Amino acid sequence: MFSAIGVALVVIQKVYELQPDSSVDHYITVLSVFIGLFVIVISLIEWGAAGSLKADALHRNAIQINKFQRKLGLVLAEMADGHAPTNDEINRLHEEYEAIKATCPFNHEPIDDLLFKAQHRSSPEFVKSDGVASVSWSESQWIKLSSLLSSIWYFGFFWIVILALVGVTTIRLE
Repeated sequence: MFSAIGVALVVIQKVYELQPDSSVDHYITVLSVFIGLFVIVISLIEWGAAGSLKADALHRNAIQINKFQRKLGLVLAEMADGHAPTNDEINRLHEEYEAIKATCPFNHEPIDDLLFKAQHRSSPEFVKSDGVASVSWSESQWIKLSSLLSSIWYFGFFWIVILALVGVTTIRLE
């Protein structure tokens, strides 16, 4: 959208046949440059964050951890039937878990943990001993909003700046 606005400003300069070297012409040119700069900055931020690379690595790691969890569930079921695992079996499980963790160089952000707890606040592992969810409904909504904003706040900031500059431009054109 930022790129589209930048192109639209160039079209406005040609369609309205603004007087070359007029203050409005200079203003729209500066605005176009700023929008181009915003596009570059956002592209660099997104590239530097490597969000898709991290997401893919975390997803692959989660698949392996889920597989391990199912395996561990079978061991626990055997224990409930009276089979006690040996120290070697326990050590192998521990080593397997550590090996799975080591395959992913990334970790989730703290807000991701809070979001998971908010999304699963009624799950038995997140319910207090008195049966009440450890995260209230209002807290869960706040966490969900915070999580959304934590990943897109700079887009909102750039949109506010761009809209303010475009608003000033339209006032100058009138």
